[in-house]
Amino acid sequence: MGRLRYCLPSDIVTALAVVTASGSISADPQYGFTALYDKIPAKPLKFETVGPIRLVFDFGEAQRIDAFALPNHNLGAESACVVALNNTNVWTAPTCVVAMPTGADHLDGHVASPWADFTTASGYSSAGFRFCSLFVPVQSVNIKIGETLLMANLRRFNHEPQFGGNKGAIRRYLESLRTEFGVVRVNRRRIKQRCYAFMLKGSTVDYEAIQSLCDDAGGVADPWFFTPDDAVKIDLGLYVRFTEETAQKLTSTEEFFYVPSGAANRGFVENFPLTVEEVSRSLPL
Repeated sequence: MGRLRYCLPSDIVTALAVVTASGSISADPQYGFTALYDKIPAKPLKFETVGPIRLVFDFGEAQRIDAFALPNHNLGAESACVVALNNTNVWTAPTCVVAMPTGADHLDGHVASPWADFTTASGYSSAGFRFCSLFVPVQSVNIKIGETLLMANLRRFNHEPQFGGNKGAIRRYLESLRTEFGVVRVNRRRIKQRCYAFMLKGSTVDYEAIQSLCDDAGGVADPWFFTPDDAVKIDLGLYVRFTEETAQKLTSTEEFFYVPSGAANRGFVENFPLTVEEVSRSLPL
């Protein structure tokens, strides 16, 4: 999968923009524009229309935007979404345009999570743009968008942390009653969340980057963007958190193998276990 890409929670700048939209939006304020950046992908911006719609993010001044992701939505497979950057709110011929089609739903019900990399597109500039746009074509049902990740810095690990191949699913157990005798009643949630576990094999720069990421996220407090560095971007634009166990390891003393100075791969960390879990896909909208 190559080097893994990510951004710090503080790299996600959606909340800095004033958002407007074409199309009729739900009158319920719980499902308004703040749903696009409240870190709760299950609570969407609801449209009272099947589209097409356009969301415009106005930063008031030039803002660097490296990437865009749509981790949770109800859009149909192969929807021809388009994201763009421009210095004026005119979208007939914007400066930087990237197609962001959605992939097919997974067999286990997970919806595809498309993302776009502006840094490799024609017209991109790290100096930034005032406006960013998301265009969604007409759908078969009223459109719901759970979160939009506008990222000011799309980062890449220095080496290639090994992905491993462990991909599981969890179903949360939610406590609903605890008696004074310590008896606990729990409800098992049917919603599946993916977990990705891998052994870090990278440089000490990678290890320090992951520690900085954990610090920025407050351990498990804030989600962050995570994806394989893949040319296919119709899926796997993941919105994840560190598991509590991994966060504790990154903020305490942890044993791992280190190739000493003078060896062929000196300065490399070997076999440091990392696990993240999704907070996005397949959540109810």
